[in-house]
Amino acid sequence: MRKKIYLFFLLLNFFFLFSLASIGQNCQHTVILYDAYSDGWDGNLLTINVDGIPVLENITFDNSINDGDSAIFTFPATTGSIITTTFTAVSYSYEADYTIFDNENNIIATDGDGGTSSSSGTAPVGLTEEDNIFGFCPEGDMEYLSGTTFSADTLIVNPGSLNKTIIGLEIISGVGIDNPFNLTSLNFNTNGSSDAITDITNARVYCTLSDSTFSTDSLYGNFENPNGDFTVNGEILLNYGKNYFWLTYDISQDATLNNFVDAECTSFVISGNTETPEVTAPAGNREISSDVYLVAGINELTTCDVMVYDEGGPNGDYENNFDGTITFYPNEELSYIQVEVLSLVIGNNEDYLKIYDGNSTDAPLVANLTGTLNDTTFIASNDGSMTIEFTTNIAGTFDGFVLNVSCYEPIEAPSIAVNPLPFDGIEVGVLDVSGTLMSWDNVPYSLGYYINFGTDNPPTNILNNEDLGFTNSYTPELDYLQTYYWQIIPYNNIGSTADCPVWSFSTSSDVPVANINLNFADFGTSTIYPPAVSDTIFNFTLTNLGVGELSIESFTDLEGTPFSTNLGLGADTISLASNETSEPFIFAFQPTEEGYFETEFTIVTSGGEITVTLSGEGYLLPSGMVEVGTGDLINQSLPMEPFYGYSYSQSIYLQHEIKEDGRIERIYYHYNGYQEWGPDAIKIYMGHTTLTGLDNWVSIDDLVEVHEGELSVEAVDGWVEIVLTTPFEYNNTDNLVVAFEENTTGYHSSSSEFFCTESDTTMSICYYNDNNNPDPNDPPDGNLMESRPNIRFLFAPIPTGPAITFSPMELDFNEIIAANDSITTTFTVINNGVENLDISGIDVEGPFVINFDGEITIEAGESYDFEIEFFPTSSGVFTGTVTFTTNATTGDGVITLMGTAYPSTYLGESFEEGFPPLGWTIENLSEGNDWTQYNLGALEGNYNAQLYYNGTNFSDGRLITPLLELNTVDEIDDFVSFYAKSNSTDAILKVEYSYDGVNFIEIDEIDLEPNYSQYVIDLNTITVIEDQGIFIAFHGITTTNYYTSIYMDVVLYPPTFLDPISPVASSNPIPEDETSELNILSLDLGWDEIFEATGYYVNIGTDNPPTNMIQNESVEENSFNLNDLEYSTTYYWQVVPYNTFGSAEECPIWSFTTMDPLPPGVVQYK
Repeated sequence: MRKKIYLFFLLLNFFFLFSLASIGQNCQHTVILYDAYSDGWDGNLLTINVDGIPVLENITFDNSINDGDSAIFTFPATTGSIITTTFTAVSYSYEADYTIFDNENNIIATDGDGGTSSSSGTAPVGLTEEDNIFGFCPEGDMEYLSGTTFSADTLIVNPGSLNKTIIGLEIISGVGIDNPFNLTSLNFNTNGSSDAITDITNARVYCTLSDSTFSTDSLYGNFENPNGDFTVNGEILLNYGKNYFWLTYDISQDATLNNFVDAECTSFVISGNTETPEVTAPAGNREISSDVYLVAGINELTTCDVMVYDEGGPNGDYENNFDGTITFYPNEELSYIQVEVLSLVIGNNEDYLKIYDGNSTDAPLVANLTGTLNDTTFIASNDGSMTIEFTTNIAGTFDGFVLNVSCYEPIEAPSIAVNPLPFDGIEVGVLDVSGTLMSWDNVPYSLGYYINFGTDNPPTNILNNEDLGFTNSYTPELDYLQTYYWQIIPYNNIGSTADCPVWSFSTSSDVPVANINLNFADFGTSTIYPPAVSDTIFNFTLTNLGVGELSIESFTDLEGTPFSTNLGLGADTISLASNETSEPFIFAFQPTEEGYFETEFTIVTSGGEITVTLSGEGYLLPSGMVEVGTGDLINQSLPMEPFYGYSYSQSIYLQHEIKEDGRIERIYYHYNGYQEWGPDAIKIYMGHTTLTGLDNWVSIDDLVEVHEGELSVEAVDGWVEIVLTTPFEYNNTDNLVVAFEENTTGYHSSSSEFFCTESDTTMSICYYNDNNNPDPNDPPDGNLMESRPNIRFLFAPIPTGPAITFSPMELDFNEIIAANDSITTTFTVINNGVENLDISGIDVEGPFVINFDGEITIEAGESYDFEIEFFPTSSGVFTGTVTFTTNATTGDGVITLMGTAYPSTYLGESFEEGFPPLGWTIENLSEGNDWTQYNLGALEGNYNAQLYYNGTNFSDGRLITPLLELNTVDEIDDFVSFYAKSNSTDAILKVEYSYDGVNFIEIDEIDLEPNYSQYVIDLNTITVIEDQGIFIAFHGITTTNYYTSIYMDVVLYPPTFLDPISPVASSNPIPEDETSELNILSLDLGWDEIFEATGYYVNIGTDNPPTNMIQNESVEENSFNLNDLEYSTTYYWQVVPYNTFGSAEECPIWSFTTMDPLPPGVVQYK
């Protein structure tokens, strides 16, 4: 992820000095555009307004022009100017953000938080007057600081080229913006030029002031036919800071090839004072050549004879990460650019040379070249121009390309026009009567088109040989119920095209015309048991293709058929205007008996009758069997991917689809029978869930292994049976997750498939790989699928005898605890059999303790909860087992255990004391709320930490730990653990780290749940620098929904890193400095606690510095009590924090004054 704006703030001096002043009291301000992907702003635009007037309009970050991951622009503003912005989002706006700096390089506004995806980035929204963004300029008179010249460019120049930069001049002013200098003249000479009088026709000076990028927007002055010494006069007020001026030459069409052009700047005059640049003649010059070297950015050239090379020239390689475009225009009338590729040697499928038929990269692409190519020619056709675009990546550099660009003059008339719209013979919709656009493909080498249009054939009575010019469209005025004929005749300088076709189209009726987007709905086969609607649902809509209102008068009654529709819910209210389409309706199929069914469904409307044929077949399943899914969808990699070595998937089946309680003993998948294969090792898991769709893997902790065995299939289309090794008790209340794991290396045919059914939402997730066998405990990122494998469940009676199983099957003490501490949890032993389960013994391995007082009997269908304690005596990851001795006839009676213990040096924070906690900091990256202490919804205690979006300004901020020390122990990898939740799925919580507390790097982004979940972040990937700690930041962003909150509690983290430095001085005395009228009997002094301090020395006295009462008395807390003070006395006091590395320096001295004596007879009490 690209570095954040504060890093750019530290680097600003590499780009420019302090902001520069414009005319009057204005000075330069700066806006920097950033992009998270460093690939530009993708067309997004920004306008900067000062006091309501645009000063930068529709600026953008174009990575073909701006290097790196930012673009810098400057604009004038003055102290108190109101700065607002307008952001226009076009594409990938969530990658963009920008920052505005005032004249002193202070950040005065940020907008957006660019990320690499819509979930990690937030687009800018623009700044309004309510954001209170104001300009700032330094005060004082302007002073001259320095001036120097530099070489502006050393690339070759071509005869006839204009405004070729020769040298640049930098003038630096400082102190203030008042009384700005006036630059009145610049003195140059043509020293270093081979033949100035022949080769140079004009010299110009352009001014860009504080912008160090050359531009021809502001001409300062010019001098014709320079030869030797020459002066360019003008007037311009200098900005505060750096000012840039550029000397350019116009090169004569008759310039001598291989000559050189150069210049010196000997002096300049500002406000009557002559100044000499520190460097007058910078190194470098420019050679006159007939060749063109493609440079980065967007370029153009009018020519009919030029050799074009990549920017490495004929003898050098091109650069990595290059993006350059040049458009060639013919300099001869009625000609077309012709590009001959003489040589092409570039990175194959890495670097690309693209050729476009037109004046930009938006023109038709005629060639996308990569690798090697020789002697291929391309000729322009549209407007005669042709554009070349060359892009490279970082894979490597090669020789590049050589192009011969010349002009081609047609020798015959153009070919005929093709691909008419509307299509020949079509009837157009009624609304198109007033707006039908007629168009055709552009014809190569055509300079324009004549059109004939009418109701006669050949067409003449509306338009007869009307010259449209070079455009390939026309919009006529039409009538209803009319047939029109039209003809397009291309022409060029040779002549007009002969034998052009005549096309026709007709307009529609002026009464309502009903149309439906569905003619038949075949539901295929559907099970009768359980009685459920078919998986297949057909959507349909009605459209009025005519004129006037379309209404429904009646439709077929489907009662008594297995088909149904919801059309009747709103049929009497449907009224469609011309060309209007209704909301979608559905057809459904629910057979109640076996057989094939077919029905004609007719809708009678005010615009005619429309009929849809409905068909489907029902069949009966065996007793106890439930089927979900009847589709024939393939290539879904569900429940496994036979074509790959390993796979893992999960699918959800809903309760209303199953409607059966009891014991699932067998399952079946529908195989297409392409080939015989197996045996493949498989495991199957099941679990209850309230989820109705998947956006990630269901945790293995919520599943139970129900099968481990082998799967073989025959070359027969049919259902494959799997007998579960451990039947699953389904409660018929929750939905059901079925997970399928295939573990055999090797693969089968890509045509071997299991049938699936499409779903409206994401109901499955799958992963497959030839080399990586996914671990269900921590599966890799999977593919989310809007489908499920067709499945059958066979519910069977509970078998005879006792059966033992566990919930969960594997017990993980997920909460990480300290060494020598303990945690207790429970697991359940379940008797799934029909006889009593007797437990006569328990054997435990590992640092785990379970209480067992003797024999326990669990009745059939019942369960028993055992408490088990994890009691580690050292840190590390521990595993173990609990083995039960029972009379079970089913089940092995063994449950596996795992627990993790952290070192006792780790620290915890529950946000119960002051906020932010001692040593922690908060950083607000937006105009919204900060992280705060919150007194509702805590996981433990009374408080938690909250970041809240109040609906006015979004919140974007970091909650940052103290400096931490990593790699403190060997037994366990360093980590940070915390609990978090959010009331919105749009909230973002990132975990980041930093060495300096300013520049943060993302470790992970958390998908927050509505309830508290524990998140453990591995810190082992962070590079540890000797004698340096790290900060961990919890970066919360609430930007999309009003009243979104992020909550955090119970943070566990490594010990703090103590720098070998003394603490800083304390602040915020209680009572405040110079407070008077204080009580003499008892007074409590207090001050801010210092994180690095281990104690405080206190000095108190009536002298200053204080010594005559208390001197260097050491206390551990940040408070001190005084008793029995004198009336009307001023006391001085000082607090000096200290630690093992020393005491704080320059500690302030505070004072307070006690009250005056009380009147006689008045007694004061404590």
